[in-house]
Amino acid sequence: VYAARNHLDGPCSVINAVDFYGAEAFQALAYFLKDPKRQSNKTTCALVGYELNKTLSENGSVSRGICRRKENDELLAIEEHTEIHRDENGQIVGLNGTHDPVSLNLDTLVSLNCWGFPANWIMNLEELFSRFLEERGNEAKSEFYLPAAVDSLIAQDDHRALVLPCKEQWLGVTHREDLASVQRAVAGLVEDEIYPSPLR
Repeated sequence: VYAARNHLDGPCSVINAVDFYGAEAFQALAYFLKDPKRQSNKTTCALVGYELNKTLSENGSVSRGICRRKENDELLAIEEHTEIHRDENGQIVGLNGTHDPVSLNLDTLVSLNCWGFPANWIMNLEELFSRFLEERGNEAKSEFYLPAAVDSLIAQDDHRALVLPCKEQWLGVTHREDLASVQRAVAGLVEDEIYPSPLR
């Protein structure tokens, strides 16, 4: 994202190429990115939040960023949870940031890296990225995660992120066995004429 900074001349969205987010997510982002009032505040970005139970795989565990937010849907923090799955009782469980086992609610909002940023927001990453290179630049497997960068900016109290709740069903191939179910789901969307055929 930071590498694209010189090619961005307006508000932008950022998504994972391997995830299927659904139309509602992009509609929510479009309203945010086109709202003059929202875009006048250069320190406020937006995150589409999904209900946890709509982002699980039937074929294994997943990792998700659990969103903590205020009543006005302002994001407080994102905490990465791993090994999220349904146990034998149907309860959703996983490991929190300190690797402790936790139970999670079905409607807990999670991040799937579906972001909306006002114009020039990406430049906020420059100082954070420089610090990351100084501290971890020599680690072969180190990564500069966008959610962690947003989280860091929020913690400084001079930036805000809004959570845009979304009811869509996430589709993605986390495990090889997920492919068939994703193909069926997309075919169903085309059959119901929610998306055109052929998909382009």
